[in-house]
Amino acid sequence: MLTKKLTQSRYTKHIAGFKIHDLWDRYGPPIVTDLRKVGAKTVWLDLKLHDTPKTVRFRSLAARRGGADILSVHAGSGVRGVQAAVSSGLKIVAITVLTSLDKKEVQKIYGSSSAKTVQRLMVVATKAKVWGLVCSAEELDALPQERNMKIIVPGIQLKKKSGANQKRTGTPRAVLALDADYLVLGSAVTKTGNPLATFERLATKL
Repeated sequence: MLTKKLTQSRYTKHIAGFKIHDLWDRYGPPIVTDLRKVGAKTVWLDLKLHDTPKTVRFRSLAARRGGADILSVHAGSGVRGVQAAVSSGLKIVAITVLTSLDKKEVQKIYGSSSAKTVQRLMVVATKAKVWGLVCSAEELDALPQERNMKIIVPGIQLKKKSGANQKRTGTPRAVLALDADYLVLGSAVTKTGNPLATFERLATKL
């Protein structure tokens, strides 16, 4: 299992946690136990909840009972919806604008640019007192310098490009230069011929 190899890497200090979504759908809470057994200290359950406050609270509590440490909720659920997740006691990260949307789609859906949309959703996240905010590399420079939450950036590509699933992307160095706290390394690492070697090669440059 890749998780075990990564937790045994000499660069483990660069790993803040392991994010899962469909594995939870397929196996439920036992997958968290399995990840812990191979060395995962922090598990982020990326459910991207987007529902009424009552439903968000119930699902957040279920995620906590299942052993998750971090849970994602759409900031678009509103302050009460995000607060319902925060009340579970988990570290909550608020999703702003999905990286799968290009600029035209963002404008059509939200009626504003991705930067302005993220700024508005960050207000929701701030009022709900979340632990972290998720936004793409393209909105980082639109965020205020003073913030009381971690900034997490998905859509990371080792070379600047847009793939079929990611429209608004950024490279590791560019994102870290803009003061992001954490990078989400998904397919840029896992879909390579040797994920462990790719991760370690990247870690030496951080």
